[in-house]
This record gives sequence, structure tokens and C-alpha cells, in this order.
Amino acid sequence: MIYLKEMRKHILFLLLLIGNHTFAQNCPDFDIELLTQEDVDNFCQSFPDCTEVTGDLIIGSSSSVNYSDVNDLSCLSSLNFVEGDLIIRNTSDLSNLNGFQNLQEVNKLSLHGNHSLTTLNSLSNLNDTIQSIYLSNNNQLQNLEGLNNIKAIVASLQILSNDGLENINAFENAVFDLDYLIIKFNLVLKSLQPIAYANVKKRFEVNYNYQLESIDDFVNISVIEERLFIKNNPELQSIGSFSNLRKTGNFNIDFNENILELRGFEKLDTISGYLSIRDNLELNSINGFQNLKSISGYLNISNNNALTEINGCGNISYIGDFLSILYNENLSDISGFSTTVIDMADLLIYNNPILGNCAIESICNFIENGCFINVYNNAAGCNSVDEVLENCQSVSTPVIDEVSITISPNPATHYFTLTSNQSIDETTIKAVDVNGRQWLPKTKLQGKNYNISHWPSGIYYVTIETENGQFTQKLIKR
Repeated sequence: MIYLKEMRKHILFLLLLIGNHTFAQNCPDFDIELLTQEDVDNFCQSFPDCTEVTGDLIIGSSSSVNYSDVNDLSCLSSLNFVEGDLIIRNTSDLSNLNGFQNLQEVNKLSLHGNHSLTTLNSLSNLNDTIQSIYLSNNNQLQNLEGLNNIKAIVASLQILSNDGLENINAFENAVFDLDYLIIKFNLVLKSLQPIAYANVKKRFEVNYNYQLESIDDFVNISVIEERLFIKNNPELQSIGSFSNLRKTGNFNIDFNENILELRGFEKLDTISGYLSIRDNLELNSINGFQNLKSISGYLNISNNNALTEINGCGNISYIGDFLSILYNENLSDISGFSTTVIDMADLLIYNNPILGNCAIESICNFIENGCFINVYNNAAGCNSVDEVLENCQSVSTPVIDEVSITISPNPATHYFTLTSNQSIDETTIKAVDVNGRQWLPKTKLQGKNYNISHWPSGIYYVTIETENGQFTQKLIKR
């Protein structure tokens, strides 16, 4: 029986029963859905010379539980064009696409859930531009030979969960100008080289490909609007040559157990979402983000056990959310965040057992500006906010040679007084606690005596700033 998308089965069924001669030697001018082998045979009997389907041609079951018995498409050999989409789905016994050897053009090609399909050779006459290709759950398919003559794919290429797919070499002569490139859950696929020069504009996702070894030479990509995800590829050792990428949305490089370094992002200057670099157990170097300036979301660097230093982030000046550096067992140097000021919401640094120096200028300035910081379980010197602030005072605060300023009494209970050997009227003052909370917002000096009786007991840092520099002193409140 033949089904219609709009009016389902009744109209076409009646036409077939009465042997409608209107369509003789031609094809129905609507979408065609052939659910069973009987439907295929009936269609061929009624339209033996059908050459051009003006709508979609859908073969197989819509259910991934109840598979279709379609196993032979050879009677469709007169077809030359499918103006809509060619969809072949959820068949249990279809091993080849014999019958499409004269097919020259389709709008979109979708092959999904054909568990006995081993070859696409009968599609070798597809020789024009195609909008999209979707290949999913064709577990016996080892290669894509038969798609060699496609000239270009201009919207989407998705290759998902094809357990036996070893290579995609059939695409080596095609041009790719895509909105979406999604390659996921292919157990034995080792290389993306045949599609390496693709341009991808919205989503680039390469995830859960368990034997993929490299992702290189995507030099034609300049902007990815939505996301760039490279995740859970355990044999992946290198990511490189995104050398013309300037901007991307959310950016994940996570759970790639054997990747050694991140490079090839030299022109990337803006991330309009977040950047996550986590659980890459062999990653030892982050040196590919030298030009990155702005991240609209968070920056998370965590659980990278071999990472010893962060040395390629020196131009980041804006992080819209938090910066977190967590659980990196061998990280000892974060001086790569060398920008004088990083405008960000929160700073989290903890459980990096050998990281002892967090008193770099950007972090010191962040704390002194009264922002939230959470630091613990690192090495001595970066094991608490108090330790970081003490080191910041010694390494990053310029001494004002011309002016001597004293805070007294110290410790203080109810108030403190500023004394100086010169006039300090054109001067600002601020004070923060060890957690970075402001207790005295940055303001112009208004007298020399400051009431602190309402401040909780603890340690505070008072910063005096003049046109010649600034002076920070620890104040103990009893």
C-alpha cells in the first residue's frame, strides 16, 4: 500500500485500484511513502516508467522498533530525480540500494537504521549539489563509496552511530559549505581528512568517535555561530589548523583522554559563549589561544592531569561569567593569564595540589577590585585568599616613593587613621576583606579617620591610590 504525507493512504490506494491512467508513464506529483516491500512492488507496477518524483520519497518504517521488511528496490531503476528528500529508514533486510543506479539528483539524502545495508555503490550517479546528507545507525556500512561524484554539500552533513564505518574517503572531491557538521558515535572511524577543508558556519560537533586520531586542516572556517564541540574522542592526539577561525559560540574540548596539546587557534579572538577545557588527561599544553580576548560565558580549565602550565591565554581581558581552575594535579604555573586586568564575575581556584603562585597581576587586580574569589586546597602560597592577597601585596603593588602613608592603630577596633608626610587630598581609598568583599568602596578620601566598628573581626586590605601609584596595607580588625 502507498501512503501520502498529507492525505495518507486512501486517495493513492483508490488510484491504484482503478489503474489510474492520468499518471501513466509518469510519477505521482506528491510525497510518496512506501512502508513495506508490498508497497514498493505495487508502486513499481502502477508507475513502471516513473523517472522524477516531485516531492519526497520515503521508504521504510517510521518506527525504530517495528522494522520494515523492504529488501529489494531494484524495480525503481527508472528513477532519475527526486526533487524532495530521499529517505530510507528502519529496514532490517535491505543490504544494497540496487534500483537507484540511474538516480542523478536528490535534495537531501537520509539513510537511517538500515541494519543490513553494506554498500552505497548504486548511488554513484548522484553527481550534483545536494543540500544535506544524514547517515545514522547503518551498522554494517564500512565506507561511503558510491557518493564519490557528489559535487557539493551546502547545508548539513551528519554521520552518527555507524558502528562499522571505517572511512569517509568518498567525500574527498566534494566541496562543503555547511551550516552543520556533526560526526558522532562512530566506533571505528579514524580520520576526517576527506572533509578537512569544509566551511562550517553554525555547528561543528565531533564527539564520541572512539578511534579518531586527529582533527586538522579546517582552515576554511572563520566563524561558528552556535557551538564548536570536540568531546569524548579517546584516541584523539591533536587538534590543529583552525588557523582562520576568528569567532565561535560555546566551545568544548572535553574528555579527550590522549590529546597532548591545543594549537592552531591563533586568530580566535572572541567566544560568544563559554570555553570548557576539562578531563583531557594527557593534555600538557594550552598554547593556542594567544589572540583570544573575550569570552562571554565562563572559562573552565579542570581535571587535566598532565597540564603543567597555562601559557597561551595572555590576551584575555573579558570573561562574562566565572574563571575556574580546578583539579589539575600537575598544574604549577598560571602566569599565562598575564593580562593586567581581566573583567570577570567570579574566580575559583582549588584542588590544584602543586599550584603555589596565584599572585599574578590580573588576579591581584581582580581581588583588589572587591570581586568574589574562592581559593583552597592548592599548594602553600595559593591555599587561601589570605595567602594570595599577601603575595599580591609583595609582588604586584607599586610602592609610592614620594609619599609615606601609615594606617594606625593596627590592629584596630573602632576606627583607623591615615597619616602621611605629604598632602593626600587628591587620593582614593578602598578596603576589601580576604574574600574580596568591599567594606569601603573606592572613593575619594573624605578626611583621615574611618569608622570600622561595624566591620566583622578579621583581616582587611586597605588600598590608597594616588596619581603616582598605589599603596596596600593589611589591616587587622579586632
